[in-house]
Amino acid sequence: MNSLISMRICCRWWKRREKNRRIEGRMTAIQQTYLQLLRQAIGLDSLNANRSTLNAPAWQQLVHLAQIQGTAPLVFDQVLRTLPPTPSLIGQEGQMKQVCMRNMVAQEGLLRILKQTFTALSSGGIHPVLLKGFGLAALYPKPYLRTWGDLDVYVGQEQYHQAAEILRQAFPEAKHHDEEWEELKHYNFVLPDGNVIEMHRDTVKMELPRERRVYEALERQGCIIEHRVERVEDIDVSVPEAKFNMLFTFLHAWNHFVESGVGFKQLCDVALLAHKMSENASLNDELNRLDRLNDGLMDYEEYLKTNLRKLHLMQPWQLIGYVCVEYLGLPAGEWPLLKWSRWLQKHGERFAQRVMAEGCARPSECKSLVDKIEQREKAKQMNIIARKWLTFKERFRVVQLVYPYAPAYARHLLWEILYRGIRRTIRGEKMLDY
Repeated sequence: MNSLISMRICCRWWKRREKNRRIEGRMTAIQQTYLQLLRQAIGLDSLNANRSTLNAPAWQQLVHLAQIQGTAPLVFDQVLRTLPPTPSLIGQEGQMKQVCMRNMVAQEGLLRILKQTFTALSSGGIHPVLLKGFGLAALYPKPYLRTWGDLDVYVGQEQYHQAAEILRQAFPEAKHHDEEWEELKHYNFVLPDGNVIEMHRDTVKMELPRERRVYEALERQGCIIEHRVERVEDIDVSVPEAKFNMLFTFLHAWNHFVESGVGFKQLCDVALLAHKMSENASLNDELNRLDRLNDGLMDYEEYLKTNLRKLHLMQPWQLIGYVCVEYLGLPAGEWPLLKWSRWLQKHGERFAQRVMAEGCARPSECKSLVDKIEQREKAKQMNIIARKWLTFKERFRVVQLVYPYAPAYARHLLWEILYRGIRRTIRGEKMLDY
């Protein structure tokens, strides 16, 4: 028995050693140090980062890498807590402390807006659901260090216009564009202090009709029917049901990659949520599993497997799982449906290197919402052939982007684009968005 245990320990040590060797062979020293600091900050790695090779120029590279990945407060706090004082660090210390302090101030401002928003909507008979942000911050060892963005609130299609009117009255000083934002999946309220409330009618915009119908049913089930109530500071808020939240958080990260670039900020959210879901799943004994089967309910892994296939997202799921396991330190057993293969290693490495190089903003393709609206207005003035060609180019750009990483998903996307485009052209219908 003891020899078996020793053998298992040796096997685990060897696998970790080989994994570290693979990572060291494909990354620079700065990237290795960044990932080690990030894994420590999110609680998925207890190893100490190797900082002996970092000089002043290297620190500048590390600061830049943390910023483009959207994880600056997490990494900077870890540096300040664990790094011994050196001349090269002293020059960066003040900047790192300022970033951490600004993030804490941003959290306080968003928390105040969260209370006002939920109070106003609830008083008006609207049932809001908190997405991302505060709903995921509790997964971090230090929630106040997660980089804050907008306040995302889901109200659904039926309550969308009523909720917009309530928020206009609750935040009369906010800027909003009624006609333009109506066409998008969310309605923006830009407050004078720079904070933004995104009121969602859809959690994620699915382009293809069949996938959209599948996802809308899941969205309604997970956000309206089976939502959970959690306490954020001193207020109770509704958040999505756990299994749907995992699917949505993954899909949000993937859409970031497709539309403008995904950073380790979004991937940390996915990895920590998967870690939490694995802990919860391990608490369920066989009796609870039998109860779920008798009630006709799917367990966590079956839910993901069924719906990822319906959405044709199994390859993207594998890619993001690979990065979470290989780069963020998530135990492989905590990412469901992960199948190790040469294909996954090849495409997963390619995907990870692009994430590391681009971060949260892909400069050549990142467009603001204002740019998208201007593009829509120009398209409305074109003839039907020009509009169809513009739409096809935009959708084919997505196919070109995705194909090197998830070829099966890209082929499905291209087939749907061509099939729907030809069918709508024959019928004389509007094609896609324009």
